Amino acid sequence: MIEFIQQGEACAIQGSLSQQQVIELWSKRRKLFSPSTQVLDLSGITYVDSAGVALLLELAHLSHKGSPKRQSPRMFIKPSKPLSKMIELYDLEVFVQ
Repeated sequence: MIEFIQQGEACAIQGSLSQQQVIELWSKRRKLFSPSTQVLDLSGITYVDSAGVALLLELAHLSHKGSPKRQSPRMFIKPSKPLSKMIELYDLEVFVQ
């Protein structure tokens, strides 16, 4: 199970982010956090696979319905250990602060 916990302009993501969760979340991706969210706190991710990484990248660039297109991606902070391995593997350090 994955949770999205809004905390001002940050959203903490907690739980497992696997292909099955991505399938379930994909149609709801524009409603997982508020349009004002600038930072995704990834410290609570306990498991992630390549589908989960793809969803995170989509969330980084996602504009909410009715919102103007994002000029810059949201930043990722505090990646968990499992996610850090994937970030290194896919050379995604540019998204992490």
